Amino acid sequence: KLLVCAPSNAAVDEIVKRLKDGIKTADGVVRLNVVRIGVADSVNTSVKDLVMDRLIEKELGANLEDQKTNKAWSQRRDKLNDELRKIILDIEEVNRELADTKDVVSLATLRDKRKGLSSKRDSVKVMIKDAYEDQKDFTRDMDVSRIRARQKVFSQADVVCATLSGSGHDMLTTMGVTFDTVIVDEAAQSIEISTLIPLKYDCQRCILVGDPNQLPPTVLSQFAAKYDYEQSLFMRLENNVPGGVHLLSIQYRMHPDISVLPSKLFYNSKLHDGPNMSTISAAPWHFKDAFAPYRFYNIEESQEKVGYGHSIYNPAEAEAAVTLVDMLANQLPGIKFAYKIGVITPYKQQLSQLKSRFERRFGSKILDVIDFNTVDGFQGQEKDIIIFSCVRAGSSRSIGFLADVRRMNVGLTRAKCSLFVLGNAPALMRSQYWRDLVEDAYSRRALRDVSYRKRNGF
Repeated sequence: KLLVCAPSNAAVDEIVKRLKDGIKTADGVVRLNVVRIGVADSVNTSVKDLVMDRLIEKELGANLEDQKTNKAWSQRRDKLNDELRKIILDIEEVNRELADTKDVVSLATLRDKRKGLSSKRDSVKVMIKDAYEDQKDFTRDMDVSRIRARQKVFSQADVVCATLSGSGHDMLTTMGVTFDTVIVDEAAQSIEISTLIPLKYDCQRCILVGDPNQLPPTVLSQFAAKYDYEQSLFMRLENNVPGGVHLLSIQYRMHPDISVLPSKLFYNSKLHDGPNMSTISAAPWHFKDAFAPYRFYNIEESQEKVGYGHSIYNPAEAEAAVTLVDMLANQLPGIKFAYKIGVITPYKQQLSQLKSRFERRFGSKILDVIDFNTVDGFQGQEKDIIIFSCVRAGSSRSIGFLADVRRMNVGLTRAKCSLFVLGNAPALMRSQYWRDLVEDAYSRRALRDVSYRKRNGF
C-alpha cells in the first residue's frame, strides 16, 4: 500500500486527478483504487468522490434509510418531550387551582386529575428514556457499520493521498494502517517537521520528490528562519548526501517553446523534453500569432501602484490580462477555455485587482472557470494556458521579490500549451535573469509591445 503526500491540498488534488485517470503502461491503462484523506470542502470538485467520507457513504449505500430512521427517532423524542412539557404545565395549573379551592368536592376532583397527570408524566418519561436508548443502540450500530465500511475502503485502496498534516489524522493511527512506501511530492517546499509526519507508518521506502530550484517552505517567523526552520528534509539530504539525489531530466508538461528558457536559466540546459512534446502540447489556438506557445507582452504604459498592506499592483497589466482572455474567447468561439486558464502573479494586491477586473468584464462565474492565484500558491499545479502578470514597472533599481529566481522558475513552468508573460521590459531588465528572459524573447521573436494608445492595446 502506498501513501502519497504533499504540503498543500492543491498539490495533493493534482496528484489524485492524475491517478484517477489511471496509469498508462505498455499493456494499457491500469486503474487504481485511490482514497483521498481530507475534508470534502477543502478538496477540488473533480476528486471529491474519492474523499474517504464519500467512499464510506457509497459503501453504505449512501446510508439514506439509516438517516431516515435516525431522523424518525429524533422526531419521536422531540414529540414526547413536547408532550412532557405540556403535562408538567398542566400539573402546575392544577396545583394552583388546588391552592385556591376550598370546596371539598372540587378538591377531590382536582386531586384525581393531578394523580392522572402525574401517572401520565411518569409514563411519558419512561417512553422518552426507551426512545433515547433505542436511538443510542441504533447510532451505535451505525457507527459500527461506518467503521467496517472504512476498514473495507482502506483494505481495497492501492494508494492513499493526503496533505502532510492530514497524514497524521487519528483515523489512520487508530486503524493501525501501515504503508510499504511513502512518496512526498513538492518535498523541497515542505518544512522538515511536516515531512516526518507520514514516516510514522513503518514504511520501508520513502521517496522525496521536489525541486530545490523552486520555492522553499513559507516561514513567517524570521527567528525560526534564522535557525533553518525553512530547510526542508529534501535540502538536508541533498546537502549531506548529494549522491542520493537523482535528477529527473525529462519534462512531460511544457511545449518545447516554453521549456527551452527555464532549462537554460535554471537547470544548466539539462532539462530535456519528452518524446513528441511539440505534438502532445500543440493547441488549436497556436495558429494565431497572439496565442503562440510563448509570448512576452511588454506593457509599455504600465505603472505599479502601492495598495493595501504595501503590496503593489499594476492596473495596466490586469487590464491586459482581461483583454487577452477576451480575445481568446471572441476570436476562437469554437474552443471551450473553461478550466484551461490560470492567471498568476507574485503580488496579492495584483491578484485582487485581476479578480475584480475579470468579474467586471465577464461576471462572477469567471472565478469558477479560471484559476487565479499567486505564483507561490500555484506551485505544483499546471494549466493549458498561463498568464503571468509580473507587476513591477517602477523607477526603482530593485524589482522586489520578483528577483527571486526560484519564484521566477515556478511562474515560467506552470503552462502546458501557452505561456503569456505580461511585464514592463525596461523595469524587469534591472535583474539579470529577467534581462535574459527579455533578450531571449526578443531573439526568438516572441516579444510583442502592447500599447493602450492602440484600440485594445494588442
